[in-house]
Amino acid sequence: MIMPPETAMKRLALVFLLLCLSTAVQAQRTPQEMTDMARAGAPGLALSMMDRLQPDRERQQSSWLGWERARLEILEGSERWSEVVDRVTTYPTDLPPEFLAWAQTRRAVAELGLGRGEAAREVLRDLIWQVVPRPEPAAFRYWRRLVIESYVVDGRLRDAHAALRRYTQDYGEPGEEERILWARVLLRAGESTQAMQVLDGDTRPEARALTLLGALAAPAADADALRQKAQAAAGEPGLRAADRARFWLVAARAAERQQDDIRRAWYLERALRHDRQLGARDAVFAFSGDALWDSYLRIGRSQGNQRQLLIGDDAAWLAAAAELDDKAVLQRRAYFAVVALQGAGVRGRDQAHAGLIRSHLAADGGDEVIAALYLQAARFADSSALPGDARQVLSDYALARGDVRLASSLMEGAVRPPADADPYLWQLRRARIHILGGHEEQGIDTLYTVLAQHTHLDKDQADRFMQVLFDLQTAQRHGAVITLFTGLAPRISDRQQQREVLFWQADSYKAQGDFERAAWLYLRSAVLHDPHAFDPWAQTSRFYAAEALAEAGHVADARRLYQQLLQATGEPERQVVLRQKLQALRLRE
Repeated sequence: MIMPPETAMKRLALVFLLLCLSTAVQAQRTPQEMTDMARAGAPGLALSMMDRLQPDRERQQSSWLGWERARLEILEGSERWSEVVDRVTTYPTDLPPEFLAWAQTRRAVAELGLGRGEAAREVLRDLIWQVVPRPEPAAFRYWRRLVIESYVVDGRLRDAHAALRRYTQDYGEPGEEERILWARVLLRAGESTQAMQVLDGDTRPEARALTLLGALAAPAADADALRQKAQAAAGEPGLRAADRARFWLVAARAAERQQDDIRRAWYLERALRHDRQLGARDAVFAFSGDALWDSYLRIGRSQGNQRQLLIGDDAAWLAAAAELDDKAVLQRRAYFAVVALQGAGVRGRDQAHAGLIRSHLAADGGDEVIAALYLQAARFADSSALPGDARQVLSDYALARGDVRLASSLMEGAVRPPADADPYLWQLRRARIHILGGHEEQGIDTLYTVLAQHTHLDKDQADRFMQVLFDLQTAQRHGAVITLFTGLAPRISDRQQQREVLFWQADSYKAQGDFERAAWLYLRSAVLHDPHAFDPWAQTSRFYAAEALAEAGHVADARRLYQQLLQATGEPERQVVLRQKLQALRLRE
């Protein structure tokens, strides 16, 4: 079920206008439309719709294959690597060999994205040595490039170099597609001069970033000049986010060589704000969140010494951070980092983590920096060590990217809200993550706990509670939804919300096939405070009641409601729909 907007009245007022188009629109939905939706910035919505619209594999295999290709492409484009692997490994072996070869290639790419080079090679070996179907030359060549990349991901540089040498023996000098990979292998192997020769004259952004990195490896490199070049390149208009991030990272390495921690931290932050943490496949540029922590600590200790701040005097460090103005935001973060990692007391450390997180959230892309600091750092390899504020922000971050598994694991074991969090909203977030993560029972128990703790909910609280119930409806847990709506009803006083509760309960009864009870509740929603109501909500509720009555076999009652609605509306589109419904009832008689 689609969540209603803030004003459910407006949503339902449009239902009549959409009903006559809904069947035709659903019939026109195609895998390409889902792909376009994902490219427009809504991959989560596209995948959710695909769950409902994708044909059954056993009954409509040909159509299913087209939808499945689109699904894997959307997952890959969203870097949801684990889901690609999980999905492909469940395919039966009787699918068309061409499709299986394509899907296994996507799985190999996903394994590389997860940093699992050996797993990728296992998939690629089967593809390369398969007998039927024999691969096209272009596919075979691509698989061999992925094998080389898998060695780079695993840090097996000698094997990568050998595989690259065999590749060039078979295919000659590298073309445009191979030059980047060749340069990466050479840089990782410490052969920066050769890497720069391979890329000579290549003006693509990634090639330029690799060239700057190679130049920086020279013993007599002018780190300051290279830093300025990388910084200027990062500011060029029209760059892809990943390319911009690579230039910032080159600048960060140049600043590191200059032992300039302030500039290094500044560049690292910008790299992460422009793109999420560069994946394991980008091993030449990738860095962990520990790099940024280390810069913060060095900055904090240096400046703290100047102010005669002592490690362990948490209050003094936090007070010093509060005194800094917005122009010194990086120094403030450094002070927070010192207390967060080396503070003497739990309270001080929690306050410092919270301050650091708030500071980053105030900047565009700050959640990406937080993700690197807490999810890509050895210091927090054990998620149980994550502070509450980070856990909450990161679970929201994971949900926004459709990574329900990560969001669920982050909330696992979290039983108390962070100090600054609203306990009610935190509990609802926790319930929602459990539900979306497939742990519906934990989510349901949390919702029961919320109701037990509150005898009254204001309008906003009730709206937020219902949003979580809509997730539970989507999970098809209609029995629990009905019970929870029943518990919610006496806790709300807003008259419109009381009507909404009845309407959504009716939806769940309808989903269970109990059409009589659904019709009863739809009608109660229509006339709860006025038996003669014909406002937009009442009209839509009566319309759904009529549909449910017809399904329950009460054709005369359904006809009466449709006729009332026909008399009450002057909109031609609605009249067309209602006449169609009346005609359908005649065919039942």
